[in-house]
Amino acid sequence: MGPIDETVRVLQALGQDTRFKIFKVLCGRTFCVCELEEIFGITQPAISHHLATLKDAGLVNDSREGQWVFYEANAERLRECWRALEGILNAPIDETPGMEALADKVREIETNPKAPRRCK
Repeated sequence: MGPIDETVRVLQALGQDTRFKIFKVLCGRTFCVCELEEIFGITQPAISHHLATLKDAGLVNDSREGQWVFYEANAERLRECWRALEGILNAPIDETPGMEALADKVREIETNPKAPRRCK
């Protein structure tokens, strides 16, 4: 997966209101699923689904202690994503992996503008 795909994956995981709030709560300390159920007032399957999405994006780590599984935010992953996003947005479009075809189209429009430059 390229930097754009990875960044989009992280942003999509955080783009859902409840998942964003779960991530924020997990930035403070570790919690088990039953504690998160109590905090958010939603079912165990719903909490588990949100945690799986966050974990799949690398935003949450888990650790087992006996029969309990505790979850915590991986804030470093979010910082990595932020740095990647800054790099993507600051780089010229033709130097951004995965944007080559779009860069060609942008360059074509810039060099062969249709007059007047207004959409119909």
